[in-house]
Amino acid sequence: MKRVRLCGTELFVSEVCLGAANFGKRIDRDTAFDFLDRFSDAGGNFVDTASLYARDFEAGISRSEEILGAYLKERPHSPLVVATKGGHYDLKTHEKRINKKCVTADLEESLRTLGRETIDFYWLHRDDTDHDIEEIIDMMEDFVREGKIRYYGASNYTLKRLLEAKKYAESAGVRGFSAVSNYWTMLRENDGFSLSSDNTIVTWRNADLEDVSRLGIPLVPFSSTAKGWVAKGAENTSDKLNLVFDNRENRAVREEVIKEAA
Repeated sequence: MKRVRLCGTELFVSEVCLGAANFGKRIDRDTAFDFLDRFSDAGGNFVDTASLYARDFEAGISRSEEILGAYLKERPHSPLVVATKGGHYDLKTHEKRINKKCVTADLEESLRTLGRETIDFYWLHRDDTDHDIEEIIDMMEDFVREGKIRYYGASNYTLKRLLEAKKYAESAGVRGFSAVSNYWTMLRENDGFSLSSDNTIVTWRNADLEDVSRLGIPLVPFSSTAKGWVAKGAENTSDKLNLVFDNRENRAVREEVIKEAA
């Protein structure tokens, strides 16, 4: 598997990033360890999780991060670059949490759970347009100076906000966001149906990619395989996914992807 340098960083990561959202949820520890071993053997080293993924709210821990932390402890020489996220809005109150207090709490919890002194790459899981982008960049640079993270990125940020962030980072002489993670898939969603009802998710389509390229930072999309529809096809997946993705155009794209994968 090809590895590339994540733009503006010292991180060399596989072009395929393994999402760990279901570790500790639908995927148990032993199966997750097997996935990670197979991924590593194939040359993969970039894994993505979040403090919210497979979260045990009663215990106050991400079971996904817990499994990854256990894996890293058992395999101390693993080449994995683990990216995690914080700052997601409160699921019960929908209160925004992009502020120093909340993000610090998420970050320090992730450090403990992953068993790390420093996190290589840290995503802000959501934006909060009530805060100037300068305030957000300054907050993240504080974490860099404190040694808690090395690099950081933005998840679910609009192109407008990302361009503002880039302009401010250049004027302040700091790196700023080193990547962006928004929802993108090569498939077309059927009219009237959407993969998610969460209106805080920022979706990019193929038509947006030319504008996205102006950012000069890589896109690490989530749900790029349409939550498994590309792999499973219409005959082997849920009715919900078929309502969103089953159409003649997507079936043709899937056939091409399978040929390339082979």
